[in-house]
Amino acid sequence: MSLCINPKCLRENPDNTNFCNYCGSGLLLDGRYRVVRPISEKGGFGKTYEVIENSNAYVLKVLIDNSAIAVKLFKREAEVLQELQHPGIPRRKDYFLFYPKNSQEPLYCLVMEKIFGDDLENHQDKSDNRPISQKTALEWL
Repeated sequence: MSLCINPKCLRENPDNTNFCNYCGSGLLLDGRYRVVRPISEKGGFGKTYEVIENSNAYVLKVLIDNSAIAVKLFKREAEVLQELQHPGIPRRKDYFLFYPKNSQEPLYCLVMEKIFGDDLENHQDKSDNRPISQKTALEWL
């Protein structure tokens, strides 16, 4: 499956297509990333997706609020991720603009390393919402 990220479409397409069958937007982002599934829509400024490039999985964050302050913060996040090196913080792989078909507004896109493992919400669900011990929290850091 290949997912269209055009905010006016967001439909699934067959893997072997490079353009959305419904809106005509490109499905191979920046010429190399194919969106395979949504990860979260809970973020205030953006949506996150899993993308594939050459059989490698990454995380794509797409800014959905194009206000000046949101764009500024998003660009800053991309800059900071480029500079940081920590096993618990994803490394920035790419940053680019994507223009959906017939749109003058770009989608700001940030591709990051995918860190495998449980997220905090899943961990809390599995542990019946018991608080995390200080020792565990320090081990995670």
